[in-house]
Amino acid sequence: MKLFQQCHEEQIHILNEINSQGYVIGVDVNSFEINFVSENITEILDNQYKINQIIGSDLKTYFQFNYDFHTILNKKEGEYIKETYTFNGKSYFVVVYHFQNHFYIEMEKDLNPNNYPTYDKYAESILFSVTKQENWQALVDSIKKITGYNRVLIYKFLEDNNGICITENVDEGFDSYLGLHFPEFDIPKQARDLYIKKRNRLVSDIDADRVSLVSKKTEPIDLTYSEFRALSKVHLKYLQNFKAAASFSVSIVVNGKLWGLVACQNEKPKHIPINLRLQCVSLTKLSRVSYVNFKYEEKIAFKERFNSLLVNLKESLLIEDDYNKIISNFDGMLKFSKADGVALYKDGKIFKFGFCPSDQEILSIKKWASDNEIMDLYVSNSFYKDYGDELNLSSNAAGVAFKFLTKSDSSFLIWTKKEFKSITKWAGIPEKNTTYLKVRDNLETLAPRTNFSIWEKITNKESKIWKEKDIQSIREIITLILETSHIKSLKIAELYSQLKEVNSELDSFTYTVSHDLRTPLSVMKLNCQLLQKNLMKEGLNQDKIKNVISEIDNLTFMMQEILNLSKAKKSEILVQEVHCEELINRIIYESKIYNNLPNTEVVVNELNPIFADKTMAYEIFLNVINNAIKYSAKAENPKVEISSFCDQNFVIYSIKDNGIGIKEADKDKMFKLFSRMSNTDGFRGNGVGLSIVQRMMERLDGSIEFESEENKGTNFILKFKLPE
Repeated sequence: MKLFQQCHEEQIHILNEINSQGYVIGVDVNSFEINFVSENITEILDNQYKINQIIGSDLKTYFQFNYDFHTILNKKEGEYIKETYTFNGKSYFVVVYHFQNHFYIEMEKDLNPNNYPTYDKYAESILFSVTKQENWQALVDSIKKITGYNRVLIYKFLEDNNGICITENVDEGFDSYLGLHFPEFDIPKQARDLYIKKRNRLVSDIDADRVSLVSKKTEPIDLTYSEFRALSKVHLKYLQNFKAAASFSVSIVVNGKLWGLVACQNEKPKHIPINLRLQCVSLTKLSRVSYVNFKYEEKIAFKERFNSLLVNLKESLLIEDDYNKIISNFDGMLKFSKADGVALYKDGKIFKFGFCPSDQEILSIKKWASDNEIMDLYVSNSFYKDYGDELNLSSNAAGVAFKFLTKSDSSFLIWTKKEFKSITKWAGIPEKNTTYLKVRDNLETLAPRTNFSIWEKITNKESKIWKEKDIQSIREIITLILETSHIKSLKIAELYSQLKEVNSELDSFTYTVSHDLRTPLSVMKLNCQLLQKNLMKEGLNQDKIKNVISEIDNLTFMMQEILNLSKAKKSEILVQEVHCEELINRIIYESKIYNNLPNTEVVVNELNPIFADKTMAYEIFLNVINNAIKYSAKAENPKVEISSFCDQNFVIYSIKDNGIGIKEADKDKMFKLFSRMSNTDGFRGNGVGLSIVQRMMERLDGSIEFESEENKGTNFILKFKLPE
């Protein structure tokens, strides 16, 4: 009381409190002036100085620390440096960090110097764990040995924000909390937010006197990162209700979120030195990394299986139009969403797979969703409980996840879960205590629970909860279905465009049949008539017969080309690696003989293998090389050059001749069906071959292009796609 009176006389304010095992000095980061201290700081100085002398003084006046404080400023807020110092013959652990324009210097006595367990042996047990559960158990066992506390457990936050004890190590005679649930309000949000910033908390004796922080200023002192931050009276009362006299906890933070806590409790007061506390923190971080690795491996394996499902489902949706066949692929959708049934409403019909509610129930849920204008994904594990009577539902619709696939409500996709009757064991009745606890200055707050005996809650009319991973799987499946529907719509539009093109080609074919093919038939008829009149004139008979045969050959050739064009558009293809040397040399030999041009020079450079249908490859090279040899026949020195090279994702072939070339006005109709260039008189052909080549190259995901100049030759460029 004398100290407090003296503080008030000197206008020093009492702000906040810390636990009694610590000492705190707050130093301005710019002036190095001491702005606040814990009232017990005089103990370190053998009570030679008064508080009002220390506050406002330069740090070096009373304390000699060999810290580079500029280095500390470059660290993150709350990130500390730890050393050991001796004051007046006593050893202290000293931790220094900066926060809100202050250096925080925190000290505690080293009660047991040079006698601490080694970190390595505990780390090994965690590193050699082969399952997540072994990993957490190794952590609990290690911290139990380091702290010597009666109970050490891991408390995991669940997706509904409640918690559960997933593993523990307790002394004989102490209650076990393994598998018990704890209500969310046992650890309020404010405390959870703090636990992310400051990863460990200690109260060595919940009944010990607390130490005040004193300052000449009235600004509040923030102890967010302090090792000695005093627990709130509500928290202390909570520990008393647990029959604990000392408590230590370490946060488990995964991906920036508070995943759980390592909670340690002892029936008697017990201090844990900072060296041991930091070992516990380090082991917890190591165990967290090990857990994240386990989860990552699980995630990779899950993603591989899930991607396989998506591929199969996409293929089914693109190929099939019969939803009775498509729905049989939905078994994977159940597996990855952990649902019991899945149903699709489309075009007035319901397609179901697994254990689904009745058609009438699905229609009722669909109407309810429409009436309530629910267009986003809706998820509930208590739908039967909440709306069962209103919608006349069965227990097969206890849990639902559904979405309209179109704004017009014409398509509706729903996953369902059956009722799952469960018994949840709680550490006491999960209800807030309605009594109030006086904190200070007539301020009151709700008191914590007093009853932690096992209480069982029986749940019915609800399903198992939809976990975050289940919901994410459902979202990805819905996205795939929507994207596939869009692709299918585009495919239909593309097919319609192709149909228009085919119809246009059919018009050309009709014209050809009615006009071009009529000419050889007329010639045959005329020659036959002349043959009949001049039957006795032997000199003419043979010529006319030859003409008839020639024109019949023309007609047969044109019909064969039309047949080839049809095959190029719809025949099955088998893509494989094709080595082209033998193929091209054979085509060159045959083309020279067919065109009676044995003296044409054909230069064959390096030929890279291609990936194509072997039959198509033959047809493509035959048409292009035959044209090159044929149309270079009138050159003074006919020459064709064939070469190839690789360019990124393609193998490119160049087939170049020095023939008649193509007029500029004719280039637009190069690949049109039955189109012949205006300078091809005297050359046999019908304008079908290059149309065949173009369609075949498109089917192989390649292309054909050309460069040409009249009377100087043509270079055809074939691009064959390489496999990915």
